[in-house]
Amino acid sequence: PFTQEAWSAAKLSTLGLLQARGYPAARLAGSAARVDADAHSVQLEITLDSGPLFHLGELRINGLTHYSEDSVRNLLAFRSGQAYTEALLADWQRQLQRSELFEAALVELLVDPAQADAATVVITLREMPRQQTTVGLGYSTDTGARATLNYIHRQPFGWRVVSTSRLEVGNEKNAFSTQLISHPLPDHYRDLAGVELERLDQSGEVRTSAAMRLGRSQDRIDFARQYFLALQSATVESAAPKTSAQALTANYNWVARDIDSIALPTRGTVLAVETAAGYTYKTIAETGPLARLQATLTGYRPLGDDWNLQWRLQAGEVFAGSATGVPDTLLFRAGGQDSVRGYGFRSLGPVVNGAVTSGRVLFTGSIEFARPFVERLPSLWGAVFVDAGNAADNWRSMRPVYGVGPGIRWRSPVGAVRVDFPYAVEDRRWRVEISLGIAP
Repeated sequence: PFTQEAWSAAKLSTLGLLQARGYPAARLAGSAARVDADAHSVQLEITLDSGPLFHLGELRINGLTHYSEDSVRNLLAFRSGQAYTEALLADWQRQLQRSELFEAALVELLVDPAQADAATVVITLREMPRQQTTVGLGYSTDTGARATLNYIHRQPFGWRVVSTSRLEVGNEKNAFSTQLISHPLPDHYRDLAGVELERLDQSGEVRTSAAMRLGRSQDRIDFARQYFLALQSATVESAAPKTSAQALTANYNWVARDIDSIALPTRGTVLAVETAAGYTYKTIAETGPLARLQATLTGYRPLGDDWNLQWRLQAGEVFAGSATGVPDTLLFRAGGQDSVRGYGFRSLGPVVNGAVTSGRVLFTGSIEFARPFVERLPSLWGAVFVDAGNAADNWRSMRPVYGVGPGIRWRSPVGAVRVDFPYAVEDRRWRVEISLGIAP
């Protein structure tokens, strides 16, 4: 049905499309709606004056005090003379906001038809403080309560690097990590180096691990990757025979994103792949070459009546001789909130002497339907889900277990807070799983 309100909105929308695709000086030159009441029809006409096609000229950057202009330019795919689009400037603004160097970023085009061949782009920035300390408290049913202390220095000793250190103290997990990552380099690359130490004490098992890595990362809105050398070791003590191994690996990880929002996605897919190849040494078992592959495909899709679908498929395998010792951090366990709900964190895997151990193959899958409880509370959702999966020594011995149940989601501005009530079909018991916290 024709309404004046819909007709006005259609004209503005059409004009907005033209302005966003290279013609920001476009204007509505004329329009008409010829109504034929007898025929119950309306003939619509719209005339647009596009104005000139704008091309990018000078890049003007305001608000820099401590950080270099090169770091800003390296985050942008800026080429003098390229055609302007609104999407291009919006992408630059998101890249600047995600760089961890700026609290706020605004990217604008100066719209002057006389300067259309070389229009000025103005970037206004507010820098993050060079030093920042945060304290956090949180709780997860995977590892219990925790307290965290984070310290960030975004220009230590005047270097163009960001130093991040994190200390976590908890009931079951204690960890320390420190990382140096360079300010943005050309084509969104950054150099990185890091050290991680962890002690995990759960269900009669104690795992201590350490890792060092040196490499490079590249992070775009739709694609991210890392390639690095890693030196890692892990020792596990439980009722099963003690395991201890070290390994040097070359790693290449990448993530491809095609989603509508990184924090709160409702449409699209994310594919994450992790690869590693190297050699083990200083093991209780035999030394030898190894390779590792893991892939996770996650999908989001809106359905009718405000329902939303989320699904996940994950598989992994370690390729090594049957007698080769492999660090536990490169092996697989299943169970927990981001795996098979209803079963404890890292509680699924091959059983030796009555104790769960880590396997060389992994499979998990999940499907979840969710929607808002009521229309006036759009951020509070209810959900129902089915999870399946396990870890095993090989694919022949893989026996998936299942978890089903309802859940509650609060879609906060910084991400979803989840409370699940899964039923473990294999164990025939209910659990409550919570992921929340006031933490950095």
